[in-house]
Amino acid sequence: MKKETQNNTIAGFACDLASLSSINSLFKTISSKYTHLDVVVNNASTMIGFKLDPLTVSDELEEQQFRINLDAYHFVTKRALPLLFKAPDGFERTVVFVTSGAGW
Repeated sequence: MKKETQNNTIAGFACDLASLSSINSLFKTISSKYTHLDVVVNNASTMIGFKLDPLTVSDELEEQQFRINLDAYHFVTKRALPLLFKAPDGFERTVVFVTSGAGW
C-alpha cells in the first residue's frame, strides 16, 4: 500500500482479536507512536469448524466465533475513536469494516 500510494506514513498492526487485553495493548502501542489516526481497517472474521458439519461444532466454539466477529469490531473501533477524533480538521476520518465468507 505504501508503494501504491507513495505514502510512507501507512502502518499496519495486528493483534489477537479474541483478547481484549491484546486490543488494549495494540492501542497503547499505537498511541505511543502516533498523535492521531486517519483510517482504521477492521478485519476480523473467523469461522470455527469451517467445512465441518454445523451440528458437530459445539455451542461454546460458536459463541467464541460470534464474540470475535462482532465484539472485536466494536472494541477496535471504540479504542480507535479518540485517535480518529484527533485527525486534522477537514480530514474525512474513516473506519473500514472488512469481512469474508467465513464470517457468514
